[in-house]
Amino acid sequence: MNAAVPEDVVGTYQGLLSVTPEPAANEPTKLGRFTVKVSSTGRFSGVLEYRGLRHRMTGAFSAELTSELTIERPEQSALTVKLQLLPDTDALSVEVEEAFGGATSTGSDVKHSFDGRANRCDDAGRYTMRFASLEEGTSFSGYASATVSDKGVLKFAGRLSDGTPVKGSGFVNADGSVSLQDTLYRPVFPDAGQLIGAIQVDREALALAVTGNLEWQVPNALSETAFLTVMGSTYVRPVARQRVIDSPTGSLIFNSSEPVNFSNPVLLTTANRFQVAEPNEKKLKITIALGSGVVTGKFFDSQVNRVRVLRGIVLQTQRTFHGFFLTEVAGGTWEMKEF
Repeated sequence: MNAAVPEDVVGTYQGLLSVTPEPAANEPTKLGRFTVKVSSTGRFSGVLEYRGLRHRMTGAFSAELTSELTIERPEQSALTVKLQLLPDTDALSVEVEEAFGGATSTGSDVKHSFDGRANRCDDAGRYTMRFASLEEGTSFSGYASATVSDKGVLKFAGRLSDGTPVKGSGFVNADGSVSLQDTLYRPVFPDAGQLIGAIQVDREALALAVTGNLEWQVPNALSETAFLTVMGSTYVRPVARQRVIDSPTGSLIFNSSEPVNFSNPVLLTTANRFQVAEPNEKKLKITIALGSGVVTGKFFDSQVNRVRVLRGIVLQTQRTFHGFFLTEVAGGTWEMKEF
């Protein structure tokens, strides 16, 4: 039976679920994310995003501020979900256990506190970020453009370096932490791929305004989990006759990596157009969406007589551009910076 709960625990909670005990190397450490809204009557509703699949949750808390429910999954073992409100720390603890000896994961996080009125998020604004593989040093693995609202809701959209689109949202906590999750690829039994992890947003940190770690999980291929580091900066749309990066001359050099390795000088005009120096044998073209900082373009791959598409992002504080392109065999990366 549900019971009225203390007013200070009423609200919305969101957090990540970490595998317990600690998994083997190269296996996912995060299995999902919970989002739970608690009412004053003690009832709750929410979503469990688990192994890339989405499950609805409803229930009620007892007088002890606990609740337990079972989620039945088609052709898979059921999930037992245990919830515990923690008024002393203004948090919610969640444990998820797979039936028949499956994985167990736990997590807790504090109540979302921003309302956009009396309590506005200091980190509201736009950001751009790049992802890099931890295993390959600074290898480019994707990008995203993000906005944070006065209510402390972060929305992001971008692409991973295999071309997969990513898009989602998360609540920004008072300390700037955000739990991110997005389902990737078509769901495949018994799970789907997902991009999941925690980032930190701090508008005053300039070149380190966005930091954190994400896991790029491929469905039914635990050994293919890629561990990504996130680095990003604030982004401000330039006014008229102002370059998107603070470059006195706009002189840039474009460099691409294998499997199509080439360089070309580029001039960024005060109208934010990219003028590629002649003879431009690769027929390089680059454009930027000034509202988001997302960069697109193309070049001619003479080895196979095909046009390659460029995608990427600008990091304003770092005054650099980063991205990727795809080929039939492998993907390549590119960057553009001052020279």
